[in-house]
Amino acid sequence: MPSNAEETDAADNARHIVHLAPSPGQTEILTYHKADVPEPTGASLDLAAGNVVIATGAKPRPLPGNPFAGALIDSTQALEVNEFPSSAVIIGAGAIALEFASMWNAAGSQVTLLIRKNRVLSTWDRRAGTTLTRELKRRGVNVITHTIVTHVDTGANLGATVHYTHEGQDSEQSVCGEIALAAIGRTPVADPSWGVALTESGHVATDAFGRTNKSGIWAVGDVTPGHALAHRAFEQGIVIAETIAGLNPKPVDENTVPQIVFSSPEAASVGLTIEQAQARENLLEEVKETIYPMLANARMLMSGTAGSLTIVSGCDAADPDTPRVLGVHMVSPVASDIISEAEQLVGNRLPLADAARLIHPHPTFSETLGEALLKADDRPLHTR
Repeated sequence: MPSNAEETDAADNARHIVHLAPSPGQTEILTYHKADVPEPTGASLDLAAGNVVIATGAKPRPLPGNPFAGALIDSTQALEVNEFPSSAVIIGAGAIALEFASMWNAAGSQVTLLIRKNRVLSTWDRRAGTTLTRELKRRGVNVITHTIVTHVDTGANLGATVHYTHEGQDSEQSVCGEIALAAIGRTPVADPSWGVALTESGHVATDAFGRTNKSGIWAVGDVTPGHALAHRAFEQGIVIAETIAGLNPKPVDENTVPQIVFSSPEAASVGLTIEQAQARENLLEEVKETIYPMLANARMLMSGTAGSLTIVSGCDAADPDTPRVLGVHMVSPVASDIISEAEQLVGNRLPLADAARLIHPHPTFSETLGEALLKADDRPLHTR
C-alpha cells in the first residue's frame, strides 16, 4: 500500500486535472498544454493546463453520397423524434441499428432493416448474430440481407425511399418509410491541426495508458481506436487520471471490455470468439467451443424468447493443462446483466473447473451461464 506521503503527492498531482466543458465550437490545441475555445459571443477563451485530455467522441457516419437531410436521419436525430414513426427503414447491423429496430418494432412501427451480411452483428460470435437475426424476424422486423444501399430519396412530408441492390446482382429495388435511419458507424471527432498523431481511421493514436505522441496530451473514449462504449471510456478516464496522479494503474484490457446490445432480446459478448482463439499464437490448438441450448433453462422457456450462449475455453502455452474461460457470447432477455459475471471469469483467467463450481440461483436466467460452464467442463447437468 502507498504511504501517507505518497498519497499526499498523488492528491497534489491530481489537482492538475481540469475538466473543460466549452461552448459548442471547434477547440484548437495551440500548444502541448493550451487550448483555444470559441465562445458564443465570438470571443476566444484561452485555457492552459499541465495536462489536456481529448474526449471529443465521435459523430454519426453518413451514407456515401447521401448526407443527412429531411427524412434521412442519424441516431442523434432519431432520439429527438417526438412520435414513433409509422414505418422506418434502418440501414445497419450494429448496436445502434438493432436497438432502434427493437424499440420502434415494439412500439408498433413497421421496421425494415437493411444489412450487408447474412446476419446482424457479423463480427460477433456467429450464433449470437444468427440467433438475434432470427428473433428480430420472428418479432416482425423485415430483415433484408446482403444489401448495398445505392441512394436515398427524401422530400418534405414524403418520407424516405431507400434504393438498394443485392450483393452480386445489378437489379435495383427500393423500400419506403416515414423515416430512414442510417446507422453504419461513427467517425471520430479529431483534427490533424491539433498536432497529435492520428491513425488511418482518423482516431487519436494513444498508448495503453491514453498518452498521445505529445507530452501532456491524452485521449479517451470514442475518439480513440477500439470499442466505442461508455464503460470503456470511463475506465480509460480512470487510467489517465491515476497515471497523471502517479498511481501507476494497469491499462485497460481491451479483451475484457464487455460489448452489449440493448435490443430485444439483448446480446452481450466478452473475450474471444472461437475464430479469434484459434488464431492466437499463445493458445494451444485444442481450443473448445461449447454451445448451450438456452431452452433447457426454465426461465428462458417461460419467457418464450429464443437465445444462444457460447463459451470458448482453452489452454495457453504457459499452462497447457489448465483450460480457462476465454470468451462468453450470448443472446437472452438479461444478457447485459449476466455478462458482468462472464467478464470476471475471462478477465481473471479463472480455470474452467473453478468457474464451473460456482453456484447460480434457481430459477434464474443466470443459470444458463452456470450450466454452460458445467457442459464446457464435460459435466453437463440438464443437457448432453
